[in-house]
Amino acid sequence: MQHFQKHSSFLLFVILIFFYSCADESTIIGVDLQPEADKLKVFFSDTSTLRAYSVPEDSIRTDETTVSMLGSYYDPIFGTTNSSIYTQIRLSTTSVDFGTEPQLDSIVLAFEYTGEYYGDTTTQLTFRVFEIADSLDRDTSYYSNQTKQIIEPEIGSFVTAPEPTDSIYVDTIKYRAQFRMHLNDDFGNKLLNADEANLASGTAFIQFIKGIYVTTDPVSQGGALLYFSLVSNYSRIILYYHNHPDTLKNYNFPIADISARFMNFDHYDYQNSDPAFFSQVFDGDTALGSDVLYLQPMAGIKTKIEIPYLRDWVKDQQIAINEAKLVISNYNPESEFEPAPALVLLSIDSLGAGSLMVDYYEGLTYFGGSYDEDNGEYYFRISRYVQNLLKSDTTKDYGLYLVISGASLQANRVLISGYNPSTPTGLAKRMKLKLTYTVL
Repeated sequence: MQHFQKHSSFLLFVILIFFYSCADESTIIGVDLQPEADKLKVFFSDTSTLRAYSVPEDSIRTDETTVSMLGSYYDPIFGTTNSSIYTQIRLSTTSVDFGTEPQLDSIVLAFEYTGEYYGDTTTQLTFRVFEIADSLDRDTSYYSNQTKQIIEPEIGSFVTAPEPTDSIYVDTIKYRAQFRMHLNDDFGNKLLNADEANLASGTAFIQFIKGIYVTTDPVSQGGALLYFSLVSNYSRIILYYHNHPDTLKNYNFPIADISARFMNFDHYDYQNSDPAFFSQVFDGDTALGSDVLYLQPMAGIKTKIEIPYLRDWVKDQQIAINEAKLVISNYNPESEFEPAPALVLLSIDSLGAGSLMVDYYEGLTYFGGSYDEDNGEYYFRISRYVQNLLKSDTTKDYGLYLVISGASLQANRVLISGYNPSTPTGLAKRMKLKLTYTVL
């Protein structure tokens, strides 16, 4: 099933968790600068010159996230994207005793789905699992471009079309949707026949089995990214065995919240992406940003926005900003690719890094960022930011970054209209700064 969907309300809450409580939309930013009410002259403008172009995003932290993504999918604009998982597994008891002469029956890797996914789940994906040669540390920060050395050969491979919403039966018991695959008997016997010392404690065990790496082969068409809850009790490795003539037994090696884990995102240098996209983002043809701009999560693509002549507003007059609203339109709201549910606008510092804007702290209702399906728009209220720039002719303005909110938790991307589209239809949806201001 093709399903480039928005996220559930819970996931949207996770994505927006960093926003603060609501502020009063009627706040007047420049009120302390205004003279007596009968002398006010209030004006409106949406003609401020904007410049914008899309650039590659930096790596982002992906360790211990609430949602873990796994899979590969092809996007006709951005090309192929893969998400892979590195994670520890743990002992489920303080002492492990498999009994006398245990015999392996099977070993299974299980990840519980969240119920969400992005892409076409009718596409068959090839999953591969490896042991990790390097240790993982729960107290270390891991980023989307990091990797760990793996041990060859793989300990399991499986080709399937995922079913992330279908419940399953295991031993006649019904469970929520899970991804399950058999691992190789050699790995099962390594666990089953481990020395007692390697199973004596959690610390000893993660030195014995440092972790696993789960990945998928890249696709060139279709594909999907699957969302998992690795902290679920049902995300684990299950060892099935027996002691002759006993019946089947099992032992769980959970992932659990204490396990170090992170995701690696790979966009394959955008080798099979759209040529116009590649020209703007990687060949530096920034003029293409006048028509269309690109935003992709998973350490993909962000957009830089500049307001080059903003201070011209105060060359010959003094003004107070009542409201400054940056309006951003979905370039193709009819696309099968559901747009990102929320964006974040960041101010750029002298080192080129993005930081939260002063208006952000007014709260989500005031600042904005959520997608409005009815209008096909996002907006940001940046009144304080603009007023602060106009009050100082020495503060350097390095521009703004527009990024997807919760970029390590979801795959939804979006194309947005540029600042000066070449068609009348596009021009109506151009990126614009709406200013309501008072002449003092």
